[in-house]
Amino acid sequence: MIQQLITLTTFFLLILSLNANAEDKKGKDCTDKQQQGVIKVKMLDDFANTMHELWHDGWVNKDYSLIKNLYPKADEFVKNLESNNVPEGMEDRAEKWGRGVKALRISLNNVKIAIDENNEKQLVDEIEKFHQIYELMVSMTKPYVKEVEDFHKAMAKMYHRNYPDFNLEEMSNDIRQMYTVLDALDKTKLPKYYSAKEKEFRKIVKELRKSVKDLEKYMAKNKNLTKDDTNLKDKVEKLHTDFHTLSELFD
Repeated sequence: MIQQLITLTTFFLLILSLNANAEDKKGKDCTDKQQQGVIKVKMLDDFANTMHELWHDGWVNKDYSLIKNLYPKADEFVKNLESNNVPEGMEDRAEKWGRGVKALRISLNNVKIAIDENNEKQLVDEIEKFHQIYELMVSMTKPYVKEVEDFHKAMAKMYHRNYPDFNLEEMSNDIRQMYTVLDALDKTKLPKYYSAKEKEFRKIVKELRKSVKDLEKYMAKNKNLTKDDTNLKDKVEKLHTDFHTLSELFD
């Protein structure tokens, strides 16, 4: 049972970290709010002090008694999320928000199992996951750059599906999609919230384009590629790393 829940938590973490926002033409007003600055979500803010205790006091110090004592507050927090609609101003992220709430519940269920089984190692492991998902939820409240998330779609398909499956045709399609997004990134105007990062943003996008082109050229020149080609793997990893450099610019 506990292994099943752990697997589901990992799945939801992957979905949260990889899936871009669902597009919604009716979400223009909330997108405008996202462009202006961080959206305040009272439910997240109200739980911040408890999360600080869970993480910095409970997890860091391996204070199992404190974690157990704080569990009811964590459960109340998740129940509050489950019983409320997506926060105002985040309607364009409703699908992703919903997945985050489900992931928090699954993670907290794992915490409860660890408490019931008096499994201290599992308890701190699950609190780490719970904290990670909470931080991902908080990150959703920040302004986002749509084109970065669009690039993530293609990157995720290639890195997590088409490259492991060694589907070269689909990898080429992913690369073409990346070029389209890169052209849009070149014209992207960052939200005011990130104005200080403009120069670094341009530099990273330029490097990202170089990595895409390098991978494309290598695949075009080598017609008998195999899955264990180390140069191919290195170029895919370089592209993946460069994308995360771009993504982490907005953390």
